[in-house]
Amino acid sequence: MRPETREAMENLFSAKWNVPKAAAHCNLTWKECKIVFNEYCRLNQPTYVSEDGHAV
Repeated sequence: MRPETREAMENLFSAKWNVPKAAAHCNLTWKECKIVFNEYCRLNQPTYVSEDGHAV
């Protein structure tokens, strides 16, 4: 994965960027960005902590 695409996916994953900003950053269409992000989400574990204090 290209560095700019990885950066865009990481920022989407952590909700720092929206799809239009991420797509523009890595030179993808919105649809392509959504497809790549869907795959990124499938391959990466959630990073949030649930309300009871356990990592999910």
